[in-house]
Amino acid sequence: MSDHNDQQQQQCSGRDDSRTNLIINYLPQSMTEKELYSMFVTIGPVESCRVMKDYK
Repeated sequence: MSDHNDQQQQQCSGRDDSRTNLIINYLPQSMTEKELYSMFVTIGPVESCRVMKDYK
């Protein structure tokens, strides 16, 4: 029953929680993708992880 309600709420909200990006600002310049991945994999599955740097 709970699965049905979750699916119904997802359809009504127009959200697809299986396709989510998380943007995090103000990471330390020395942060690596491996470190960032390690922080979030303890919470749940992480499909991919990228650290983008501004070299300005």
